Amino acid sequence: EGAALQKSANSMAYYASSPDKKTTEKPYREPSFIDGDTAFAAYAKQHLKISSPENSGTIVVEFLITKTGKAENIKIIKPLNNCDICSQDVVDLIKSVKKWIPAAVDGNNSAAYKKISIRYN
Repeated sequence: EGAALQKSANSMAYYASSPDKKTTEKPYREPSFIDGDTAFAAYAKQHLKISSPENSGTIVVEFLITKTGKAENIKIIKPLNNCDICSQDVVDLIKSVKKWIPAAVDGNNSAAYKKISIRYN
């Protein structure tokens, strides 16, 4: 009953594995932006500071969304080459979001990682 939990090797977050096949309700909810991915894309377009307009590409960021909806442990997984300021702009964007919807396991809020690709240009 419920989702099996697996503790991540380097953090206190949990990742949910496939729920029991007989379960009809959704035991796991992904962490997300308050109004969903489309709203986050619009938010990013409006709020992403571009400190280095000569650089462009996709930056991948991963971060922990706590049980209370706070973003922590923000890490750039795939930066743009030779553009540390580009990575910092993306970290600042994630920090600017006041609250995220946390993951939930069996209806209880749970800390979980979220990975997002952000277009920088």
